[in-house]
Amino acid sequence: MIRMHLRLSGVVWVHWNAYNISGIATQVAEATSNHSDQIPVGTVEGISDFGSTGYRGPCPPSGSHHFDFAVYVLNKPSISMVTPSTRDEFEAAHIADILTKAELVGLFW
Repeated sequence: MIRMHLRLSGVVWVHWNAYNISGIATQVAEATSNHSDQIPVGTVEGISDFGSTGYRGPCPPSGSHHFDFAVYVLNKPSISMVTPSTRDEFEAAHIADILTKAELVGLFW
């Protein structure tokens, strides 16, 4: 699963999450969200905090804020969710399947 979110004053806002990205995928190209023919085969886009699938960019207020990018490695090649899930639903359903997580945090001010 990939998750991109903005963290401002302790509040996390998820802009995009996607799961079932192939372990052999080497990239997710720019501007491919909501274009199932352009994202890696089998990828499922989850529900963001905007209440929809796909990526929606940040529009933060003034001041400093963090942009967090997280990638989860699971102990299985794919997961099955009844419908596209939110970050919290994914983590609750698959907490035992998460082997590791890598994060990249950028600070904007």
